[in-house]
Amino acid sequence: MRAQTNLLDNSFGTKGTVMTAISGGNGSDDEANAIAIQPDGKIVLVGKSEDASNHYAFALARYNTDGSFDNTFGTNGTVRTPFLEGGIDDEAICVVLQSDGKIVVAGFSEDGSSNYAFAIARYDTDGTLDNSFGSGGEVRTQIVGGNGKHDLSFDVVIQPNGKIIVAGLSTATTGVAIALVRYNSDGTLDANFGSDGTVRTPVRYFDHASYVRIEPNSEITVGGIGVDYQFSESSYTWSWPNYGDVFEVIKYNSDGTIDNSFGTNGIVRDTVESIADSPYWNPSLWSVVAQPDGKFMGIGYSNGGSQYIATNPSTHQFLISRFDTAGIPDLTFGLNGVSVAAVKGGTGNDYGHAAVVQSDGKIVVVGPSDYSSSLSKFALARFNSDGSVDSTFGIKGSYTNSVNGGAGNDEASCAAVQSDGKIVLAGRAETGSGGWAFALARYLGTATAIQKGDNPVPKNYLLSQNYPNPFNPTTTIRFDLKTSSTVRFSIFNVLGQRVQEFDLGRLGAGSYSQTVDMSRFASGVYFYRLEATASDGERFVEMKKMVLIK
Repeated sequence: MRAQTNLLDNSFGTKGTVMTAISGGNGSDDEANAIAIQPDGKIVLVGKSEDASNHYAFALARYNTDGSFDNTFGTNGTVRTPFLEGGIDDEAICVVLQSDGKIVVAGFSEDGSSNYAFAIARYDTDGTLDNSFGSGGEVRTQIVGGNGKHDLSFDVVIQPNGKIIVAGLSTATTGVAIALVRYNSDGTLDANFGSDGTVRTPVRYFDHASYVRIEPNSEITVGGIGVDYQFSESSYTWSWPNYGDVFEVIKYNSDGTIDNSFGTNGIVRDTVESIADSPYWNPSLWSVVAQPDGKFMGIGYSNGGSQYIATNPSTHQFLISRFDTAGIPDLTFGLNGVSVAAVKGGTGNDYGHAAVVQSDGKIVVVGPSDYSSSLSKFALARFNSDGSVDSTFGIKGSYTNSVNGGAGNDEASCAAVQSDGKIVLAGRAETGSGGWAFALARYLGTATAIQKGDNPVPKNYLLSQNYPNPFNPTTTIRFDLKTSSTVRFSIFNVLGQRVQEFDLGRLGAGSYSQTVDMSRFASGVYFYRLEATASDGERFVEMKKMVLIK
């Protein structure tokens, strides 16, 4: 087996990774839950941060494109926002950017008496709370009143008219239901939506919305997750609703009423286990993600699935269950609409938490992967658009890395793709002193960093001169392949040391371009080399010089 290719972007942070303790203490518990990439390339993370009194608050951090803190944001790049005086548990779960650059963050807030509510905050571009929104930039919405009730939001979207929809769950004596709240652009509840701005939809016993989007016809589509067991309020102790065995889609009209023309009374519901059948054991979903074409993906984990990477069916493995736009299982994907991949193929557990879709249609699933009995790493697995595992990625389709240098657990929970195709993961990492910090990593994402041209199939191999040259700090290198080839790019300094490597896998015949980012390297002369090996063994190798000037 070949050595694992280093997919980390060494021009970012410290060898591709960044850790951030929001509260500043080693014993604090800080965790990133969502990512937003600004148009200027800056990265915004949102999540929670614990203080010395063990109270949690909304937490944000913004990074420059090289992974350094953006000191124009908040205090040295970070912001911490407690919601209520006396509250002990506020957590940001999702984020969306407005067209004017303001940052909308949603999650939940506890009032000090175990009552949780939808919480939403809007920040100006410098990280200060937007005083034109709600009360001092904050809004807290209890859908069902009463002690011990929990209303939690998990996704947020902005309509074209500026109204904001937040989706999640709401508890009552009858169970846990999917919930929506719509706000006007100033943070007031939209009285024209549902019941005074809120909608609560019981589906079965325990259901929560994980994803929401606005359709071109102004309808609202919600992707949710359910658990098929009877709810009992008397024995119910709230815990993070991070899994389920049922995929759900609900269609709402623009006023919050159910669209009864969709599915059965507006709802489609499928158990993943019945779709997956015998090769998969105990499948569980963690989140719902939509593809650009509107198809849905339930992301989670499962036992079984040895037809792909897995070798030990007793371990948990990344799982994708794909459904079409009507919520029906997509039988063209994987096996009966389901695909799995074990990140390490050993005795550890792999938990799929989120996924992103690259511009070429490939799907990257991310989450934590155990590499020992007690430690986990950031993990990625890439699938082709038909659900097969992309064996050109990492080792047999997967890649793992530590953020904290092996000092403890690293757990990825969210991901995003930059405009240049690089993949950004975030979550949390142990600090080694009993606490957790925001954790961030960036990967080369080579499949989307390569753009296939529209020219006819080349007659010969060709490596062109980079452009621009000299350059600062990025340049583009064009190359031609006359036949399908396995391709590798390497960058060397004048001492002959390899400073960057791009393992591009197997590419078809055609014209391509590779973008190289040298922002973390000193000015000087460098050399780039293309190695292409065809299926019949023919090999093309060529090297050219380029100049970095800062």
